[in-house]
Amino acid sequence: GKTPYFHTAWAYSADGTDRFTTVYPNLNLLKGTRTPISITGNNRSNQVAYIWFDNGKNIQNQGLSDGDILTCEFDWEVSNPTSGSFFIQLNGPHWNGGQKISITSNNNRGHSKFNLEVYPGFLSGTATGLQLRADALPTSSTITISNLIFTKGSVSTPWMPSASEVTTEDYPKYIGQYTNYVQVDSPNPSDYTWSLIRGNDGKQGPQGERGPQGLQ
Repeated sequence: GKTPYFHTAWAYSADGTDRFTTVYPNLNLLKGTRTPISITGNNRSNQVAYIWFDNGKNIQNQGLSDGDILTCEFDWEVSNPTSGSFFIQLNGPHWNGGQKISITSNNNRGHSKFNLEVYPGFLSGTATGLQLRADALPTSSTITISNLIFTKGSVSTPWMPSASEVTTEDYPKYIGQYTNYVQVDSPNPSDYTWSLIRGNDGKQGPQGERGPQGLQ
């Protein structure tokens, strides 16, 4: 007998083609990522733009444990690219990862992802978010980071805002499902049967009548 496998995916449209994903999105640990982050060059090193943790606390207060894996993922583009480099890292000591990207006239945009493994020194740090650092970027060039997401886990997830910023519309609206004898999920939305799982937030109702005044 064959083993049946049940497959699930999510999307933002009824046919599954809008932001199709087989991984349900995680909330961002960073706030303010709806707006792209940019740095214009000044021909110097260590130009920095900061992106803060959502809860306004440091790395010790993000619910992390030794051995956890974090994933940072983003799109990037450089106007008038000629030279320089940039990378994203924690904005304090005790980080053990990052990804340096060199800029040339032929390397001016892309999608990047890297993982960080949590270790005791990491958790004793004081970082309050991430930083975008540019080095030797000409004054004619601007780096723009968009769709930045920093989440727990090692698997790529679609961009999501942070817990304090998320709305109903940010979550996938449709779930797709099918069953077959192949263990790997299909990347083809048409293989799934799609159902609505989440509507938009309704309008706020009318204000109720004022209650009686309390005792003095």
